[in-house]
Amino acid sequence: MKKFSTPEEIASFLKEKEKTGGQRGYRITIDMAAAPMLEKAGAQSASESVNGAADFSTTNIQVAGVDEADIVKNDGRYIYQLAGNTVSIVDAYPAESAKLLSQIEIEGDAQEIFINRERLIVLGNKYDETLEKRLPSPTASELVEPYPGRMNREYASLFIYNIEDREAPALLRSVALDGYYFDSRMIGDYVYIIANEYPRYYDDVIVVPEVSDSEGINLKPDVYYFDEPDYSYSFTTIASVNAQSTEDPVEAKVYLLGSAQNMFVSQKNVYITYQRMMPEPVLYERAFDTVLQPLVPIYVSAEINRIKDSDLAEAEKQRKIERVVGKYFDALTDSDRQRLEELSGRRFEKLEREQSKKTEKTVVHKIAIADGSIEYKAGGSVPGRVLNQFSMDEYNGYFRIATTTGQVSRGGGLSANHIYILDGALEIQGALEDLAPGERIYSARFMGKRAYLVTFKKVDPLFVIDLADPKKPRLLGKLKIPGYSDYLHPYDENHVIGLGKEAAPAENGDFAWYQGLKIA
Repeated sequence: MKKFSTPEEIASFLKEKEKTGGQRGYRITIDMAAAPMLEKAGAQSASESVNGAADFSTTNIQVAGVDEADIVKNDGRYIYQLAGNTVSIVDAYPAESAKLLSQIEIEGDAQEIFINRERLIVLGNKYDETLEKRLPSPTASELVEPYPGRMNREYASLFIYNIEDREAPALLRSVALDGYYFDSRMIGDYVYIIANEYPRYYDDVIVVPEVSDSEGINLKPDVYYFDEPDYSYSFTTIASVNAQSTEDPVEAKVYLLGSAQNMFVSQKNVYITYQRMMPEPVLYERAFDTVLQPLVPIYVSAEINRIKDSDLAEAEKQRKIERVVGKYFDALTDSDRQRLEELSGRRFEKLEREQSKKTEKTVVHKIAIADGSIEYKAGGSVPGRVLNQFSMDEYNGYFRIATTTGQVSRGGGLSANHIYILDGALEIQGALEDLAPGERIYSARFMGKRAYLVTFKKVDPLFVIDLADPKKPRLLGKLKIPGYSDYLHPYDENHVIGLGKEAAPAENGDFAWYQGLKIA
């Protein structure tokens, strides 16, 4: 991992990657009034009970001790509900005397809330039309400094309220991260909030993300990056805020990564993932060389090779080659053209099956967190794409992830499903590959030494996988039933509940008709 020193370095890095096939279509220019882009002690998943009911429901969380934000929270006596931009606090216990105590109007676009003892935390986005235009500082130690101007920006926002008096909540602190709200977690008293922002420019000067605090502190975090190509760069800002102390400063780090798509958080680490595809020019050339060129006559192939060896730009080479091939196709009879299209189609499907694990990757970044500190640890990748956070897990120092490669089609089995086990340095140590060819993952759940996967095309196979040996995962068994589950919930160590849709396999065709809700 490296660190940028100036905004000019960031802009130069992105422009260089554009030349190698990365960052296509993601340069965003800001004009005046431009539109915005886009199991240990700690806090309980709602809050500690406040002289309320002895038994009450808390938020459904994935990892014990790692709370997830929601639109409704409950501490045993009070219910906190976010509807629109209004948080309502209800004295709900005992039920016969329930009453509304207060309501808070939240600035911007509120998304989710946390409760941490006598603190209410509201997360979301806010939009500011009167921001300062920021240009590079003349010193390398500061990335940006203010300059008068006006432009529209979107922020990920965090508001902390004192709710000791539920009838009169008071705002204690607000924090804003440049970008849009992506996700968050709360561990103990610390809230970790993540924001994404595509690179933005003002008068060809890149705008570097900042973090502002109502305590009067404007953070300009260092920006870290990896000197390797990607196709969709985004600034990912991770900040930690102590919900119980306004004096504890905000900690923040900014990483220039691919645009974050999924996140898994354990008590010690944040794992951010995103998909990386093979650059289009490379994919095009490989498919052309392997599939089509061997099928054309020698004189056509020779003309193609001449264009490839020329000094033309890659885009111009591609256009000329397409014209040569198009001219040859136009000269064929209808039957010869159809035969060639069918043959090339079969070859392309074969190539896609063979290359899917190389062309489609999920990149994983591991960032350690502890009492508000944030430290990058490792990066790695696995074949395929991940469905959601439940397709990931950390257990005994290993990171486990379930992915799908290829696409599901009615005519063929181009897709396959896999489980990979990575060590602390995010190096692959074990793998179980090519499960359920022709299907994709609809749900996944890791439970200790086992993993449960649901794939689907016409029926729902539930796979049970033994992960006791991280280097040798093995399939224990599978159960096929109609329909599919798109969420798996652990009941105990030997039972899992599946929620999804009932489906009836079509009599004619390689698909199924959805029938309604399914619980299994």
